Amino acid sequence: MWYYVLNDKHQPPVDVATLERLFREKVITLRTLVWRPGMADWLPLEDSELAFAEEGTPPPLSTRADASAPAVIDDGKETCAYSGQRAPADEMVRIEGFWILATEKDAAVEYLQQGGRLPKVRLQAAFAGNLDMGHLMNLSWQTLKGCLKPAVLLHLAIYLPLNTVTMYLLYPVTTARPPHPSQIMAIMVPSILVMLLLTPLVTGGVFFAFDRRLRGETVSVGETFAAAFANWGRVVAAQMATGLLCFFGFLLLIIPGFFFGVRSILATAAAVDQRVDGITAMSASWNLTKGHFWRTFLTLMGLAIACDMPAGMIMAAARAVLPGAGWVVPLEIVETVLRLPSLYVMAWLFCYYKELQATRARAAM
Repeated sequence: MWYYVLNDKHQPPVDVATLERLFREKVITLRTLVWRPGMADWLPLEDSELAFAEEGTPPPLSTRADASAPAVIDDGKETCAYSGQRAPADEMVRIEGFWILATEKDAAVEYLQQGGRLPKVRLQAAFAGNLDMGHLMNLSWQTLKGCLKPAVLLHLAIYLPLNTVTMYLLYPVTTARPPHPSQIMAIMVPSILVMLLLTPLVTGGVFFAFDRRLRGETVSVGETFAAAFANWGRVVAAQMATGLLCFFGFLLLIIPGFFFGVRSILATAAAVDQRVDGITAMSASWNLTKGHFWRTFLTLMGLAIACDMPAGMIMAAARAVLPGAGWVVPLEIVETVLRLPSLYVMAWLFCYYKELQATRARAAM
């Protein structure tokens, strides 16, 4: 029996004859994701053992003979519908009729509570370990575009009040003559602490939305906001672990801290995707970026400059032309909107993380 994905939802299992009929009626296509017990992951129809030579009038569905077809494994083990790992049945539990590794039970339950579906749909075709810049840029844009509304609303909901209140409080003390450093610090220190606590909400919610889109699922505003709070703890833990690592690196020398920062840049993506603690997430980032330091650093620098520098230049000019307390709030609203391209940087980071995962998985095969 075969499962297939239609309208972003996996459908009840059907036999081969039904799949053939659905294909002839153009209900499904060569790009439709299919899966059956024994397969490690979902595959497009054209890449499965049921693939057709070409779209059009199909021949009868039959097992493809070439060696590249994924084999159905019959080794007495079951496939976890959440992680895709295979293990004996006595190491698994049943959730919604699917086999789930006992060690993955809590993560799978949380995934379902956040609106996910089993088997966990992942677009295997999208993650072939392709690190080509053009591919990653396009994949990042398509991912962001697919969940633009919840991502933008979450960004604005967190940063707009935070930035506006901070600058409104800072303006009187920063423009005083002479300036009052103690008053500035009295406002800046709490503001930075609040930002450190609130920024993980954006990261956790947006990465969740990206993950859902990359699995071919839709994501709502409510689900994204709920995930922001659900993922807050693990994102904070990942940021604290990487922050401490970088801090000690900078205490030694500047270069080690800089190196540690790049190698741990994917920790928050790993924390959200794998639902793991900060140390495990940092370790995952370290392993994934091994051998990709300069690619990671140079690309992120380029994206940061392209996405953030124009906003900074515009706002510097605007503040020079429009001084005065009356412009503080309007200018902060404009700046928060101008910073929205940072969401694209986050999309690239998450897609890059996924492709590096695929690269490591293929290297281990």
